[in-house]
Amino acid sequence: MKDPELVQRLIEGISEAINEAYNGQSDTECPHCGKQKILPVVPLNPILICICTECEGYVLPFCGCLLPLSKGAIESGNEEDRKFEVIQAIMKMLHEAVRALVRKRVESQEEVGEQGESGEIPDGM
Repeated sequence: MKDPELVQRLIEGISEAINEAYNGQSDTECPHCGKQKILPVVPLNPILICICTECEGYVLPFCGCLLPLSKGAIESGNEEDRKFEVIQAIMKMLHEAVRALVRKRVESQEEVGEQGESGEIPDGM
């Protein structure tokens, strides 16, 4: 993708989908117990892993959300296990966000189709 406008629209769409996928979740709300007592505890390279002071669940701040992490992988795993846990959490969130974005795009195209215009999704979607 070399078209800067297309890249910017894609970034905005993914950001919007992320916000919709995590609607109502504050960036300080523990995804394990719902409490708002999160403290940073384990720096992992440039990634900061935090812990909820209420349930002691590990979370990853990412794109304005707190992603849940496996306590076992963070406490008992080696560096590779912890990296894999972080990657899995981010991939899950991105997968959900992209699905929401595509679903929204399909729904908007279907609405256009019902109004008598083309409802086809462009190539690459």
